[in-house]
Amino acid sequence: MSLLIGLGAIGIGLWQIRAAYKSFNGYKESGSKNANPFMLYAIWFGAFIGIIFLLLGVMALRGGF
Repeated sequence: MSLLIGLGAIGIGLWQIRAAYKSFNGYKESGSKNANPFMLYAIWFGAFIGIIFLLLGVMALRGGF
């Protein structure tokens, strides 16, 4: 069961980091003066959540729970 949870958490973490990376590149290319300044906080928070999921997945695979 911990194998399934670990792999799922790693998959979600990688997907979240990829989504944050793509959002950051899109924001960087099309950002203007009218862009929302809180968008960068949302992108970095998404990347942070992705890292947390990666760490939780690795912990689950190693039996850290």
